[in-house]
Amino acid sequence: MSIGKGLVIGLVFLVLLMTLSPVMAQGYSLIENDVEIRFNYPSEIKIGTCITISFWMKAKNNLTDLSVRLTLIYHADSYTQVIYDKIIVSETSVTEGWTTSKSINVCIPREAAPDPHLQADLETSYKVNGSSKVLEHDWYMSIVRSETYEELEEELEEARSKINNLKDE
Repeated sequence: MSIGKGLVIGLVFLVLLMTLSPVMAQGYSLIENDVEIRFNYPSEIKIGTCITISFWMKAKNNLTDLSVRLTLIYHADSYTQVIYDKIIVSETSVTEGWTTSKSINVCIPREAAPDPHLQADLETSYKVNGSSKVLEHDWYMSIVRSETYEELEEELEEARSKINNLKDE
């Protein structure tokens, strides 16, 4: 029985997708009538490491008094810790089509705790034609672990390799 080359390539691709997807970056998008905001960040973070969050924003109308504040809260066991709290955009006036982007670096605390995670709170305020608007959003960002999924996969592969070597002896 022969298996087609395309089927083998497809199966290999599917296996790669299944193993890579847990560690790939994820994102958050906010699309409103007046603004569009996007964040990209890792879905899991190792305790005691630093990450880079990508931020992008577009004005879909002429805006005045634009302010965007990002707060990142580390949740661990029964306490929380604000690890980032800054106004990342502050503009007196922007025109329709205006965009900005930036990289935001944050470091995760080193202490291990049960089931830690990172939460993001976003507050955006601006005026359109003199009318004030405030948008507030919060979301679960990333899980924080002592070992990443990728590291656990490597350990598993090493264990399998040792088992195979022992079987061959």
